[in-house]
Amino acid sequence: MLFFGIMSRVNLVGLAPSQLEELAVELGASRYRGRQLATWIYRKGVLDLEAMSDLPKDFRAALAAEWPAALPEIERVTREVGVPLLYNFVEHGKSPLLPVSELQGLGFKLVIFPGSIMLAVLTLVRQILGEIKQHGTTAALLDRMSDVVDLFETVGLSEMLALDVRVGSAERTSIS
Repeated sequence: MLFFGIMSRVNLVGLAPSQLEELAVELGASRYRGRQLATWIYRKGVLDLEAMSDLPKDFRAALAAEWPAALPEIERVTREVGVPLLYNFVEHGKSPLLPVSELQGLGFKLVIFPGSIMLAVLTLVRQILGEIKQHGTTAALLDRMSDVVDLFETVGLSEMLALDVRVGSAERTSIS
């Protein structure tokens, strides 16, 4: 069986939810079954196909025949490496997209998400630029945007300004 031009036996763990949807369709099921599969793997942390009770038995059987759902490589790494482990969470990469709690259970001390925000922001940037290109304004998007006060609160501007006043006044006192 081919999936994205790759021979089967690719681990289900690590496939993006959209890829699981496409796989479900390829196996003759609906995209909804792929979303259910993603929920079992990534939200519930269940890898045993037989335990995925809301999936039809024939769908589970088709998956089991060609598509393993396991953590063999990640478990091996956590057993063999004797130092604190860092997990670099990369969406659409080869690493399994497991919940932080499960990664901690496997021995990871720190989980980082270096590109997650940028991947989400990219979608929004494209929408905004498309709106500007098509209409010359972002007026239609205002209801989906934060205001400048929310931006300042999110980045901690008032705390930074207060620190600047404290540090700046201390420097002026020590100079005079």
